Amino acid sequence: MSNKDILHIKFEYDELIKSKRDLLSTEISLLKIVKAIKNYQFFREDELKTKITLLRKAKLVKSDLKKLEMTFPKVKETDHFIEDKPTPIGEPSIKKKKAERKAPSDYNLESQLADIQNKLSSLSA
Repeated sequence: MSNKDILHIKFEYDELIKSKRDLLSTEISLLKIVKAIKNYQFFREDELKTKITLLRKAKLVKSDLKKLEMTFPKVKETDHFIEDKPTPIGEPSIKKKKAERKAPSDYNLESQLADIQNKLSSLSA
């Protein structure tokens, strides 16, 4: 560099002190930002580790539940055991009509009644 390229700027003492304070406050702000970023990274890693362990435990619980379901006997659902389950809001509720069950004595009565009607129709004919 030659002497022609060099520029000299003269600062007053007050301006020098002010610019140094500004520079130092900028450095402090940058250091605080770096500290906040490191804290974020630390907590983010901690969060991810916690999520991974939670996911593993959830998978274990799911597999344990499947094992339990396999060990218990299967129960056949009949209309007698089915209850109306609440449906989520916005979905139409579908109600199943339960078949009327007749008592065994009703079957005997109906068969006897049918026999009597057959006999009556054969007598009247």
